[in-house]
Amino acid sequence: MSSTPLVPSDITAHVKSTYFRVILPRSEEKPLTQRYTDNLNGRVAYAFDWPAINTRVVGLESPYGNVSAMFTDDPESFDQWRKDTKVMFEVDDVPVVLKAAERHGLKIVQKLGRTPVAMQGRFELVPGFVVELIMFLPSENP
Repeated sequence: MSSTPLVPSDITAHVKSTYFRVILPRSEEKPLTQRYTDNLNGRVAYAFDWPAINTRVVGLESPYGNVSAMFTDDPESFDQWRKDTKVMFEVDDVPVVLKAAERHGLKIVQKLGRTPVAMQGRFELVPGFVVELIMFLPSENP
């Protein structure tokens, strides 16, 4: 069996880093952050409050995997596409990646929008599996 070199698609060519997404109660922020940094050689990559959705967002990076955690006490208030987000790609250009996803027939479930620190959008690979795209704003990079 020969191996074929990996050629980036017009979506993956823009990916800078990958985070798994989790939604947890606010009470779990300190324990998760502490355990991730202590036990998985992790570090906090970003952290910010998002008052519009009553959430704290914390990015944890480790050589063993990255996590983008949303801490909230009201996850049921989230839109379904937010609940279905399984992975987040930090990309260099959210609008370009959204257009590429649309060209490939992927459903855009969140058009270009803004968080307190970034531009974002989302597309659905299959029902129940949403990919978030994020591009931190230069002046806001946490």
